[in-house]
Amino acid sequence: MPPRKTQETPAATKAKDAEAPEGPTFEITCLQKAGRRRAGRSWPAGTTVLPVDALSDADRAALEADPFFTLLEVAG
Repeated sequence: MPPRKTQETPAATKAKDAEAPEGPTFEITCLQKAGRRRAGRSWPAGTTVLPVDALSDADRAALEADPFFTLLEVAG
């Protein structure tokens, strides 16, 4: 049986084409397989990159306090 071809979803293609934010960013990793809602957002499982100014101090504190998230600040 030949190997099955994988097909990228439109969201995956769009994510590949999107440019990384300029300047300092947060790499926010959701460790829960089903994703999680926190800080007024829905976070998919895996890593999301956002500009530092996209999160308020309260949002950052909520994510840092949640054991299902890791935050890494990356200088840009």
